[in-house]
Order: sequence, then structure tokens, then C-alpha cells
Amino acid sequence: MQASVSRNLINLSASRIPRLKVGGFLVGTISHSEVGTPPANVPRDIVNITAANVGALNFATGIRVFDGELQNLNVAGTPAAGGNPFVPGNLLAGVTCFNTASVGTITVTGVYVGSMSTNSGNVGLIDVRQHLGGSITTTNGNITEVRVGTSTFLGTLGVALDANGMLRPANATISAGGSANIGSISATGDILGTITAGGRITTEVRANGAIAAVNAAGQFEFGLIRANGGNIALVATGTDLIADIQTPAGALTTATIGRDLFSNITSRDSCDRIDVIRDSYGNILLSKGLSATGQIHVGRTLQTAGRITLNSSSAFTGGVGLAGQVILNSNNLSGAFSGQVRIPQGGGTPDTVISQAAYPATVASLGGGSVGVVSYIRHDADCSPVSNGVRLLPVFFAPSPIRVAFYGPVLDSSLGGAAPVKIEWDMNGMWLPVDQFFSVSLSGRQVVIAPASGTTQTSIPAGRFRVTPRNAELICGGLTVTPPPISFEYFFRLFPDCNGNSIADPDDFISGFSQDCNHNGVPDSCDISSGASVDANSDGIPDECSGVNCPADFNGDRVLDPDDLADYIGCYFGTPQCSGADFNGDGVVDPDDLADFITAFFAGC
Repeated sequence: MQASVSRNLINLSASRIPRLKVGGFLVGTISHSEVGTPPANVPRDIVNITAANVGALNFATGIRVFDGELQNLNVAGTPAAGGNPFVPGNLLAGVTCFNTASVGTITVTGVYVGSMSTNSGNVGLIDVRQHLGGSITTTNGNITEVRVGTSTFLGTLGVALDANGMLRPANATISAGGSANIGSISATGDILGTITAGGRITTEVRANGAIAAVNAAGQFEFGLIRANGGNIALVATGTDLIADIQTPAGALTTATIGRDLFSNITSRDSCDRIDVIRDSYGNILLSKGLSATGQIHVGRTLQTAGRITLNSSSAFTGGVGLAGQVILNSNNLSGAFSGQVRIPQGGGTPDTVISQAAYPATVASLGGGSVGVVSYIRHDADCSPVSNGVRLLPVFFAPSPIRVAFYGPVLDSSLGGAAPVKIEWDMNGMWLPVDQFFSVSLSGRQVVIAPASGTTQTSIPAGRFRVTPRNAELICGGLTVTPPPISFEYFFRLFPDCNGNSIADPDDFISGFSQDCNHNGVPDSCDISSGASVDANSDGIPDECSGVNCPADFNGDRVLDPDDLADYIGCYFGTPQCSGADFNGDGVVDPDDLADFITAFFAGC
């Protein structure tokens, strides 16, 4: 049967339709047991063509809808040859190839918002010139190429087994399920959706604009992920990354490599996070450095060939250098630091090269960030003061707290409920706990120690202090695995500065800047100014040291020291005894004089 309808066709049922031509609208269904040659020209809309036996269906001449819409096409069976449906208008419904049916090329010059699915058949090319908003899925077949021209691909593409050819959607959400592989994806505009391969992406993903997300449960192999004109929001692999990632004009927001990094990652702009689950052998280059919120994690080892280069110009103008955090061995896998982290300084200044867990560069010199190897160690150059350094009590209470810095962020595990560190005071070689005088908090990479509420400069003991972790309560931060505890030891000294000369009082005595004639650990000038000592003759020497009111100053040198004790004992036991041996003035030299002198000597002046 050949059917020719000059205007509209509502329904058609026949045992054989070798040719169908509809001049108007086909608004019903075509039911038949066998279809011959399809219509060569249908000037209006075709709603539904259903073929029960496709053996006689030949797409060689194509199905053409010149001004209207092909709303649904179902092919059941195996065609004699793949056809080339051409839709100059819009394709609003589905195209389905059952069994092993195949389609050579589907061309839609307008909008395709329907769906395309094949069971075991193949689709050579899906070419949509404007907008593709449906879903394209092959259960066991292949889709060689998908193109979307000037607009967007907002649907999904699913390839269950393999797509070895070219996949070229723009602004696409592409999914290859199961263990499927994707060959290559190229977009003339943006890829705003997600590209997902259950297996591998074997060649390239390219967009002249931006790329929203690329995922592969397997590897990215021997190819390139490149957004020429915008950002890449996400790249994720289930195993190794062998393909390069490039954003020559934009930023890389997030990249997660499921095992090892063997290729290069290059970003013209900033980066939020790069995670390499195991080892990094490649080069990570961020042209504008790593921002304060940016992080790079290498789960185990930054290998000898591995480089992390954080570009910046002189004084970080136009770039931030290392402002964020690089964490190596972030999965606590007993990794090593064998490669390099480089921060170019520009202006002829040599690069800052970091190649070991402990390095002397301060965070300020790098741009505000740090490189830490788990488990983090103390960053002494960034401690304030450096270990064994001095903080003057007036400065400490200003406030200018003690800051113990590390190469990575620190957290409180809160296991014991107490502060994550303990503070002890050195009392003649015995370490006594003095936590009650201090307040402890954590800030990023620092343990911050300040005076406790109610503590004063006179109530806190002066001297040397030791800071150590309390049990396992200070732990590594910034990790997704169970964080290990941090082990360290840090010392600081607190001393008064009563004369305000910015020198610790004990150092005043050592340098000779101040005197302490009465040996009370306070400069004489402070004793006099505070009223603790009297200086009646205004000679700058406490009267108790002048000999006027200091009988224990036996030799009269206005300094009470062991010489006075030795001189008196020599006088007392001398033969004959000198006149000064009668220390208490009772006219008799006896043991009471010796006892009274010793008492006066140790009482001080």
C-alpha cells in the first residue's frame, strides 16, 4: 500500500505501507505489520510512525520534515541499512531503535527536546544545530558522535559499553554508565552539565568556553581536559589521571584524582582544591598561586618528579604565591616529601623552593600559607617567640599572646575535655603544672597562649615554661581521614620589664644596664620608684645597700654579697679577733654574734 494524504492524516492502519506522504498533519498513529519505503517528503508534522517489522524499512532516502516537527519515531527490528533522518524543524519526542536497529545520522536544524535510545544498535551521528534538551542513551550500542551547534545541550548522553568515536556536545550533561568509556568530547561553547564515564575517558574533553564537571570512574588517558575560554568547575577520576588539565583563561575549581597523578594540571587563575588520593608524579601549576582558601592535597608522596608551582610576581602583585595550604601525606599513608613546591618571586629574585617537611621560610614570605607533611611538625620560624625566646610580661598582657605555629592546621580532638596542650613552669629543674595562669585556643596553624582571666603580671610566675600536647588531644587538621596526633615540645620565657626599657629584668643585670644590690631580682631603680626601697640621699642606690642601714654589708662596699659573709667569718675566727666581730654590740664576742650576722645577711638589706 502506498498512502498519499494531501492534508491531514488522523490514523492509518495497513498490512504494508511501502510509501507514506502526508501533506498536512498526522495527529494519530500509523499501525502496520511491515513498512516499505518511508515518505520522501512530509511538508508538515508527523506525530508517530511505528514499524512492527523494520526489515523492509529503508532510511536511505531519509525522513524529512521540512517545516514542522517529527514528534515520535519508533523502529522495532533490524533495518536493511542505517538511515539518515533529517529534521529541518524541531524534534519534540523520542527516537527509539529496538533490538539491533541502527541509525546513521539524525540531523535536527531546530530544537531536539525528545529522547534518543538504542538497545543494541548504533547511532553514527546526532547533529542538533540549535538546542538539545533530551536524553541520548545506548544500552549496548555505540554513539559515534554528538554535536550541538550554537546553543546548549542540557540533556544526558548515556553509553553503556563503549563510545570510541567523537562525542562533541556543547553545554552537555553526558553520562556513560556501567563500565562504558567515552572517546572525545568537544564543545564550541560551554559545557555546563556533567560528563561522566563509568569507565575511562580515553582522549579529550575540550570546550571553547567553560566546563562544569568531568567525572570518570576509571582513568583519564593520553588526552586533555581543556577549557579555552572559561573555568573548569570539577574534574574527578576513579583511578589515575594521565590526561593534562588546562584552563588557559580561567580557574580550576576542584580536581579529584582517585589514585596517582601522572600528568600536568595548569590553571591560569585560582584553584579551590586539588586532591591526589595517592602519589603525584606530575606538575601542578597555578599561575596566580594558591589563594587563602585554596588547598592542594597529595594523599601519600610528592614524588621526586612531582612539582607544585605557585606562580606569583614580585611582592605577589597579581598573584598570591602560597596563601593557602598544601598538605602532603594527607591520607596518612606514611608518605614522603621527595618533590618540590616552588614559589616564583619575580623581579630577578630566586624562586623559593620547599623540598622538606621542615623549612625556614615564614608564611609571610610565602604569601600567608604553608606546606605541611602529616603528621605536622612545629614551624619554629613562625612561632612567636621562637622556641626558648623571651616575651616580656607587659607585652604578654598588652595583649601579645604566645603563638606556637605548625606547618599545617591543628585541631582539638576534645577527648579529655581539657586544653589540647599542657603548660609547665621550670622551678629549679622541676616542671610544675601552671595551666591555671593561661588561656589556650587554636587558630588555623597555631596554638595561641594568652593570660587567663584574673591573672596579673605579679601573680604569674616569671621564668621558663614548657608547652607539650596533652595526651592525643592536639591533632592534624584539614584531613578527610582519621587525623593523627601531633607530637612537639616548645619553650618560652616570661620576665618582667619594670623599667620599661624593652629588656627583661634578668637581662638588665647580665648586661650591667641595671643593678640589683639587694639581690631581690628587681632592678634597684624599680625598688626605689615603687617605694619598696628608700633612697634618702638620692644616689640611685637603695639605702639598705649603702651601709647606712645595712650592717650585713660588712666590708662597706655597698653591695651585700658572699664577700661580706667571708669577711665577717674571717674576722670572727681571726686571732686576734677584729673589733667588728662583736656584731650585736653587747661587748662580748660569742656564737650569738655569728648567728646574728648570718641572720642579717640572709635577711638582706
